[in-house]
Amino acid sequence: MMRTQTWKLWHVILGGWTLGGVLLSLQYYSAGVSMGIPHPLPVPVLAGFTEAYLWAGVTFGALWVSRRFPLVPGRWMVSIPVHAGAGLVLLAARIFVGLHLLSLFLPAELPSFTEALVRLPEYFIRYWLLLGAVHAVEYARRSQEREVAAANLRTELATAQLQVLKGQLHPHFLFNSLHAVSALMYSDVREADRMLSRIAEVLRRSLQSADVQEVTLGEELEFLGPYLEIEQTRFQDRLCVEVDVDPELRQALVPHMLLQPLVENSLRHGIAPRRGGGSLRIAARSRDRRLLLEVADDGPGFSGDTPAKGGGIGLSNTRARLAHLYGPDHRFEVHGDGPGFVVRIEIPLRRAILSSTTAPGVCA
Repeated sequence: MMRTQTWKLWHVILGGWTLGGVLLSLQYYSAGVSMGIPHPLPVPVLAGFTEAYLWAGVTFGALWVSRRFPLVPGRWMVSIPVHAGAGLVLLAARIFVGLHLLSLFLPAELPSFTEALVRLPEYFIRYWLLLGAVHAVEYARRSQEREVAAANLRTELATAQLQVLKGQLHPHFLFNSLHAVSALMYSDVREADRMLSRIAEVLRRSLQSADVQEVTLGEELEFLGPYLEIEQTRFQDRLCVEVDVDPELRQALVPHMLLQPLVENSLRHGIAPRRGGGSLRIAARSRDRRLLLEVADDGPGFSGDTPAKGGGIGLSNTRARLAHLYGPDHRFEVHGDGPGFVVRIEIPLRRAILSSTTAPGVCA
């Protein structure tokens, strides 16, 4: 990246002095006309571009020295003498080469070496002005590099944190599912075996998308299907699941494993404690280019043993993942002061190619 930026800077310098060459050529030509001794057009053009490219060489030299001896606090005592010496060398070379080349194009106007040296103070002032411009550009370049490096570091850190947060969901889900199978083994071995096959299917899908942070809503519902089958087997007729999702929204992108911990939270704290069970509702709708998701149950809300707002692995993990993925461009709300517990999520509506999916469950 640094090499690319260096080449861009070199092109800018060369382009700027090329424009200067055009202006100097016009100046030389106008001077000849005003003095009554107009030169053939190639002569002022060659002289003007020679002058400009000599200064381009001085600029490149100043750039090379400034990168090795920047004028920054703590290095003044070394950098200033180096730049003064480098400036004298570059300007002496510029005068010597300029006189030699000027003798080829405008011999009648060729000054002596002594006369040329008289302009050295003027050239030295120009050199320091060029040096200031070069340092300003270099400062801007280094600031941009630091910003890019910091942004890359933030992205890498956020990705790592997302992977950790997502990874926490797998053992949590597996522990609860195996606990349900263990309870079922003593009453219905066939159903327990079917639950184990569903667990294997969920784990297979989760491993296939271990590095994926976003999937379509349809794929998320499909991933949720085997888990809901496991829970419906465990709850028997005590659980009713309703999925209310517009088919057009199934191609909307959502964080992978977004719904499972929210559903698990409702089942564990909202429906399981109730002797008669309860109902679970998963809904999605769109409004003003926003995707609105809702997971709700008719359990006791905060009055039971449901974790308070932001508590528990499921809710706190989901809140952290949404903050990492969308920053301030999302909403995460938890409502459970009365009967029932509701989690509402609002994220930007972005669509992907729709895959074939089916709803995991519908209330009878």
